[in-house]
Formats: sequence, structure tokens, C-alpha cells
Amino acid sequence: MESFTVLRQAVDRVGAKSVASNLGVSHSLVYKWCQPKGASEAGGVHNPLDRVSQVFACETTAPKRNGRSARVPGNSFSRCRRAAIL
Repeated sequence: MESFTVLRQAVDRVGAKSVASNLGVSHSLVYKWCQPKGASEAGGVHNPLDRVSQVFACETTAPKRNGRSARVPGNSFSRCRRAAIL
């Protein structure tokens, strides 16, 4: 299941305006989180679940202090892209 689908299901339960108000963001941003990225000119953007995935990607590709990789077997994360998170 795609991240925007998960968010859409969660937002549909309480409403985008309620979520936006509770998170301190605009309701249009919440609506964009619930759309696939690149679906249209005003398509979706990186949503909070995408960003969490990027954090885990950074964690799983960073070397541990003892020189071993912190990579988790079987994950599907790509390499860490710090600029994409900011």
C-alpha cells in the first residue's frame, strides 16, 4: 500500500481540516499528502510517512561506529538523501 493511500484513509476518518488544525498546517497541504506524487501539476508532495521512510533509510545506510553497516536485511529503502529530507 502506498503512503498516500494510508494517509488518505486516516484523514477520511476525521477530515482534512481537523488534521490540518491539529498539526498546524494548511488543509491544502493535508490534501496534497493524500495524493500520489506527480499525479497532476498540483499533485502530491512528500508526506510525513515518506519522510519517516527517508529517516529510516538514513539510519539503515549509515555505518555503525564499529564499521559495520546498520542496514536492515530485507528492507527496500534507497540510500540516504539528506537534501530530500530538508
